This record gives sequence, structure tokens and C-alpha cells, in this order.
Amino acid sequence: FLWPWIKQNPVAFEIGLLFTLVYFSSVSPPYIPVITESFTSSLDLVAGVLAAILGTAVAIMLISFEFMRRYYPSYSLKALLNNFNLRELFQLFLGTLLLSGFISIYEKNLSDMQRINLMWLVFYLYGVALIFLFTYLKKIILASDLNKPLPELIKAITYDQIYRERYIHESKSEVDQAEEVEGNPLYVLAEGASVALKDGKRIYPQLVLIGVTKRLKEEIAKTHDKRDAIKGFLFVYQNIASAAFRLKDTKIVGEVLDNLEDLEVSIAINKAKWSELSELDDAIAELLKASVRHGLEGVILDGYYSLSRIMRNHLEHNCPEERKIWMLDIHNKTIQHDSDIDLQWEHHSMKYLHILRTVADEAVLRKLT
Repeated sequence: FLWPWIKQNPVAFEIGLLFTLVYFSSVSPPYIPVITESFTSSLDLVAGVLAAILGTAVAIMLISFEFMRRYYPSYSLKALLNNFNLRELFQLFLGTLLLSGFISIYEKNLSDMQRINLMWLVFYLYGVALIFLFTYLKKIILASDLNKPLPELIKAITYDQIYRERYIHESKSEVDQAEEVEGNPLYVLAEGASVALKDGKRIYPQLVLIGVTKRLKEEIAKTHDKRDAIKGFLFVYQNIASAAFRLKDTKIVGEVLDNLEDLEVSIAINKAKWSELSELDDAIAELLKASVRHGLEGVILDGYYSLSRIMRNHLEHNCPEERKIWMLDIHNKTIQHDSDIDLQWEHHSMKYLHILRTVADEAVLRKLT
């Protein structure tokens, strides 16, 4: 039962094991000098240096934590506390300090051999702490990089979290709801991308969009409720788009449109039902209408081409054969009526033209007003 703890705290286990071996050892290296009057002062020196370095290290880590907290308010503390390198560094420093304190307190109760062996164990740990200090701090600081948690957060998105994002039970208290929202990777990514965009960091929102789109494709491929999965993920696209519209950032709005198009084309190739596309189609339509309201002409032009490519892919890959479509059998009426087939055809042949018309109407209305 100790093995999981040992895996999580290898340094603490190694220090404890070394202390046990040294404390009960009956052998000392022959080159160890005789204890002098500077024994206690040497321990004080080691403890003082380590305490000073540890204080500096803590200050650096707090600065890194504050940087992460701006973009990952709820995730940053969890990431800091679960950082394996940070845990090892603290265990090494605190283990050395505690061992120094133990020797100073119980010095009179120790034999000469125990004092010598423990003293050199302290110096050994002191040397290891100084040697690996820079390596540990470098890893800890790099872990606070804005893009570092992205793969972990995107991988952490599951259908359960998508479902909870859509349906937070009314019976839960406001505190429980807040905790559930803060712990959901979708919210963490959406909020982090919005803050980064506000700070002028465009790369991070772009990486979020690419990662979320890829993850949504994976989720759609394996879940039966594709519509619900799309609903859950759309929150991220809409949040980033809203932040981009506030800043009139054509580049990021265009990136949102490109990812939505990529998603729609992928769904068309994989032959999704028309009823599973409702929210995604509406999101594209709303994005283009909002682009009209904010005067982002480049996005509107790209949107027309995007809609044409989406429509073409649906007609090529996700449309029933003409001989099966009752609506197209104008004269003979020999085809058996199938509402699902007819609705699939009607959606793919008319929906995107309808979106074009509503965007054009929005543009005309804006021009008139």
C-alpha cells in the first residue's frame, strides 16, 4: 500500500531510507575528519543557505503562479500543487533542513559515529540540492508557460464534462455549480483564450481553436449524440469570437470561422444527419451576421467562400442519391416518400443559401441604418 505514495514522493522516501541506513550504520568512511567545535556552526550555515535559497525559489514560483492564474484562474493552483518537480524540490530542501534540525537538537544523544555519518549525509543532500536547484526551477518556470497546459486540458475534455456544461443540475447549490464550471476544461480554455486575446496574445487562442476542433472531431467520431457534443464545444468558439469582436480582431474571427468550416466539412464527409448540424449552422450564421454588424468585411467575404465549400461537401458526401429523393421526382412520383431523406436533401440544398440570404439582409439593414 506504500507503493503509490513512494511513486508520488520518491525524494522523501530516498531521504528517509538514507537517514535510516546512516543512523543505524556501524561503519564510517575512513577519510571522515574528527568532529571539531565547528560542527554546530556548519549545520547552521547549511540551514541558513538552504532557507535563503528556498525563500527565493518560493518567490519565483509565486510569480510564475500569478502569471498562470491570470489565464487559468482555477487550474493554476491545482497545477502548482500537483507539479512533480516542485514537490521534489521542496522535499529535498525541507528534508535537508529537518535533518539539520534533528542533528542540532539531538546532538548530545548521538554517538560520534552517528554524528559524523549524519553530518556527511546533510552535506551530501546540501550538494544535491544546489546541483539540481537550477534544473528544478527551470522546469517549474517552464511549466507556467501559457501554452504548456493546453495538451493536458484538451485531452481532459470528456463527454461527461460536455454534458455537465450543457446541463448543470438545478438541485445543486451555487457554490457546487461554480466549482463544477471552474473545473471544466472547456470553461478554462475559453476563459484563458479570451484573456490572452485581450492581452494581445494571438497564438494562444489559435492553438485553443485548433486543439478544441481536433478534440471535437474525435468526440463526434465515437459518440452517438453528436449534436450534444457540438453544443458543448461551441461555447469555446463563441467565447473566443465574442472577445475578438470586442477588439475588432479580424484575424481571430477569421480563425474561428475557419475552424467551424473545418468542423462542418469533416462532419459532412462522415455523413452526419441534418438534425445534428442545427447549432453548428446557427453558430456560423451568427458569426457572419456579427461580422456584418462590426464591419469586418474580410471575414464576410471569407464566409461566403466557406459556405460554398461547406455546401459542396455536403452535396458531394452527405446527400442521398437523386433516385431516392421524393421531392425531385416531379413527374412520375414513383419514389417512395421518406421524410428523413427529403429533409437531408432540403437542409443541404437550402440551408446554406438561406444563411447567405440572412447575412445579405443584415448587411443591407446595416447600410440603411
